[in-house]
Amino acid sequence: METASTTKLCVSCGKTLNGQKRMKDSQGLYWCIECGEKDRQKKLMAAAGSGGNACAACGEMFPAHQLSKFGKEKLCSGCIRNRTKGPGLKATLSGLFSGGGQADTGKLYKLIGVMIVMIILVIWRYATL
Repeated sequence: METASTTKLCVSCGKTLNGQKRMKDSQGLYWCIECGEKDRQKKLMAAAGSGGNACAACGEMFPAHQLSKFGKEKLCSGCIRNRTKGPGLKATLSGLFSGGGQADTGKLYKLIGVMIVMIILVIWRYATL
């Protein structure tokens, strides 16, 4: 049984890319890292010159309707999500109750203290009615 090996060549400079880091575009063409980065920069410069639609954070090109104003920049939805993403409730609670250090234990004691004071106030309020 014969296996045909395909030679992967950079579409820009013709360099052989077999066994090396390379890029592949949406058309299935291979680029060496250097040529791919030069092409990306060229596209960004062309887009900037024509009031283009590049995300200010990641530099990727998008249709104008897919970019949103975030502060003074126009960002794609992925970059906005990355900038606004917090640790979330699960991570916050696990950090609070994990006993991961002196500061976490102090927060836990303060939280318990506030809860006890609130319970005492509620009981006192209903007892004086």
